[in-house]
Amino acid sequence: MRPRRALRYETITGDGPPRVTKRRSASTDTNEISTLRSTGPFVPNFRTHGANSAENGSSDEMQDQVNAAASTKPDRPQARINYDGQQVLLELPSESDHISAVILKTGTFYELDFLQFMRRLLEPNSLVVDVGANIGNHTLFFSRICSCRVVSYEPLESTALLLKRNVELNFTDGTVSVRVAALGEVNGKASVSSFTSANVGGARLCADPEGSMILSTLDAEWFESPVAYLKIDAEGMDLAVLRGAMNLVDKDRPLISCEASDDAAEVDLLRYMRSIDYAPLGEFNATPTFIFAPIRGTHEMRKFFQYQAQAALLMQSRLADLQMQLDRSVRYSQRLISEHIAESHQ
Repeated sequence: MRPRRALRYETITGDGPPRVTKRRSASTDTNEISTLRSTGPFVPNFRTHGANSAENGSSDEMQDQVNAAASTKPDRPQARINYDGQQVLLELPSESDHISAVILKTGTFYELDFLQFMRRLLEPNSLVVDVGANIGNHTLFFSRICSCRVVSYEPLESTALLLKRNVELNFTDGTVSVRVAALGEVNGKASVSSFTSANVGGARLCADPEGSMILSTLDAEWFESPVAYLKIDAEGMDLAVLRGAMNLVDKDRPLISCEASDDAAEVDLLRYMRSIDYAPLGEFNATPTFIFAPIRGTHEMRKFFQYQAQAALLMQSRLADLQMQLDRSVRYSQRLISEHIAESHQ
């Protein structure tokens, strides 16, 4: 488990790529992250901490669970989310699935802080590409709440069926296109390397010449208009998906979000994004998820500063919420003390 970080402002980009040894130790990764964060724009950290994954079983158990997930279950649990005057219905894999359990417990969207920040940045009718859409939590937020058009990618047939079901349940099939496809750095084949029914969204793929899944790239895909935002949650393949989208990113210069599951992945991601003239706006979620904006040229820099202003407003709102919670805790503590003193004098 990675060390927890406090709520703070962080710096990430620098003036030149630091050298990386071929074999990295944990301390080397930490040192290089510090170097990458040594200069550049302030980046607020909005991360929350909590369980974000589940243990995986053996390869046989994994295949059994994939097959079980593919079966039709008319009695699947459902979550009804009321958000900003909109009602969203989500059919869930099971009550024990990690993302499903969080949605059922909170009564709202999974990774809501992250989604609310993206809402500040996205314009209505812009095109969002959701790579690793899972059951549609993010897709439906972008479509219903942000009024965006969405192209959603989900490689697992069983999960994609549930994604399509949720798109239909919410009457967003006119603005959401679901593509059942695995994406990576180059065309080829892939296979499932990790799957557990306790965390369907944590399923992992790997490039595999003998695999049964077709592996494509975003550069090989067609989109009807420029992509405004590219969201990637590919469970360890985020950077590979990005490298397979070099032409798209160079042409459309979209906002981009990616996960970094450990220090080594964070180093590689930050270095790559800096090499293509992108800088981070914020860090969210239990598994570090960075939002990046392009900074090539005067126009992109001007937009970047506008995005930073939105990040500052969100941080201000978060601090106000924390202050309210602190004040409430102080008042509660004072009441307990007063009651204790009164009882001791009786």
